[in-house]
Order: sequence, then structure tokens, then C-alpha cells
Amino acid sequence: MKPVAIRELISTFKANHVSLHDQHSCVSPPFLAEAANDNGAVGARQAQITAREGDVYCMIEPDSHGVGVRRVHYSGDPMTWVSTLNVICAVFPSDDAHATGQIGAVQRSLRALVRLHPKG
Repeated sequence: MKPVAIRELISTFKANHVSLHDQHSCVSPPFLAEAANDNGAVGARQAQITAREGDVYCMIEPDSHGVGVRRVHYSGDPMTWVSTLNVICAVFPSDDAHATGQIGAVQRSLRALVRLHPKG
């Protein structure tokens, strides 16, 4: 199975209303690439992104997790992990009222990536 590339990750998330940007200087091993919806905007602009999407950080790993979209939330942890293929994302919802929609947008984005990478 062909691994997900950073450009593909970003474009698929944008199509699903999550505004990821390549974090060129933030790659830490073993990750191949990182993207986040913190694009350097400040003040009101970043507050709008966070209110709409929560804070989203995605890492492209060298190995695949499989084609199922997996969601994990540990009690007391502010973030929810969502993963599939060679992508793992941490979602920090802006508040409890919007958590379901914000996490759901990341899940939809990852399901769209799976459709682009059929089993093989």
C-alpha cells in the first residue's frame, strides 16, 4: 500500500474543512512529516481556526496502522487520537460543545484518505 504523503494529507483535510499546513521545521523522528492547523496566524484569525476546528496535529509515520479509522480517548486527557494508514492525528477540541464535530471532521478526513488508498 502506498503511504500517504504530506501534500495529499493537507489537501484531503482541506477538502473536509480542516486547515492543515505543513510544519516543515517540526519533523521529529520517527515521523516523516508533520502538519497542523496552527499556521502561524495570530490573534483573532488563529482564535477563529481553533473555535471552528479545535487544535489538530497530524504526523505521517513510516508504517501503516491499517485501513480502519481508529479513535482513542484516554480518560482525563484533553486530546483524542485518530489514526489510519500511516497517519496519526491528535485533536484538542476547543470545548466540549464542539468536540464531537471537530473530532468527526478529522475522522471524515482520514476516511477520505483511506478511499484514496484502496487495499492492495
